This record gives sequence, structure tokens and C-alpha cells, in this order.
Amino acid sequence: MRARGGLFCAALGLALLCGCSAHVPAPPPVGLASHLPRVAILPLENLTPRGDASDRLTRVLAGVLGETRQCQPVQPGDVDQVFMELRIRDVNGVTRDRVSEVAQRLDARWLLAGTILEYGEVRTPEGAVPAVGMTLRLLDGRNGRTAWSAMRVMTGEDHETLFGLGRVRSVDLLSEKLVRQLLGGFKLPADGDTLLARGAKR
Repeated sequence: MRARGGLFCAALGLALLCGCSAHVPAPPPVGLASHLPRVAILPLENLTPRGDASDRLTRVLAGVLGETRQCQPVQPGDVDQVFMELRIRDVNGVTRDRVSEVAQRLDARWLLAGTILEYGEVRTPEGAVPAVGMTLRLLDGRNGRTAWSAMRVMTGEDHETLFGLGRVRSVDLLSEKLVRQLLGGFKLPADGDTLLARGAKR
């Protein structure tokens, strides 16, 4: 009986531990989303010292964007391949006159560009907490115009209540929270729309 009780407690502890970790959503299978408009997430401009920030946030963006069921995110490997073929080093090389070229090569009506403003930790009187900040712009692949944009910066203390409850201690979990808030009001524009929405919060 003691052995069974110990195994039960261990399993319960493992389940609770997994429940507290960050969950990076996966995009929907291509076969189930092939009828949706394709959106290509361009390599994110990284203004932080963290070299892995762009890859990590791109994965989160693709997962959350796929969950909206409004579009089919283009595979990051396909984007990298097109950048290499067109000899574009980074997102700054996608000038307005090259947007349509990139969009056509990726077979994507929309391009999502972004800049990572913060990714890491900040010091507070109570210790270090994660901080993530980024901007996003949805570009029309036909003409390069901005159809939607948003900006958000968050720290692990943003939802903290009394005695430290609600504080986020993982940069991965905070990244998912930030992306979900950024895309909370996201909707692909209908033909004829200009600037759909713009949000700026800190």
C-alpha cells in the first residue's frame, strides 16, 4: 500500500510540474488547413542580446496564429529557403518593393513581420523577473502596405497579486502570454480593407 501511495504522489507531482511549464502550441496540420490563406512569418528582427529569441518567438507565433483557424502559417524552413534563394540576409532586406516577390515565392498573401524589443530578465527589488516585448506588422503581399499592427511589452510581475501570486517566472511562458495578447484581436482583413487595427500597450 505504501508503494502504491508513493507512486501516486510521484505521478501527481509530475503532473503538477508539467502543468506549470510553458506550452508552445503547434500549428494545425497542413492538410486540415490547406483551404486557409497562407501567412508567412518573416524572421523577427532581434534587438536583444539573446541570439535564440527570434527562433523561440517564431515558434510561439506560428502555434498561436494557427490556433486562430484564420490562416495557415508557412513553415519557417520554407521562409529561410526563399530568403537564401533571393539573397536576403534578414527582414530588413524585405523592402516594400520586394514584398510582392517574397510573397509570390512563398505562395502567401500575407507576411507577418516583427521586432523583438525585450527578451530575457529585468531586475526588480524582489529579484529578477522575465521580460518580453515585441511589435508585429501584417503586410499585404500584393503591395507591401501594413494591414494590421500591434505592440506589447510584459514582465513577469504584470499579473502579480498579493504575496507574489500570479507572478510569471518563465520567459517561455511569458512569451506565450504576450503573443496571445498581441493576437487576441487579430483578424485577417477582407479585400478592400486598409488598416484593420492598431494596438500599443505597455
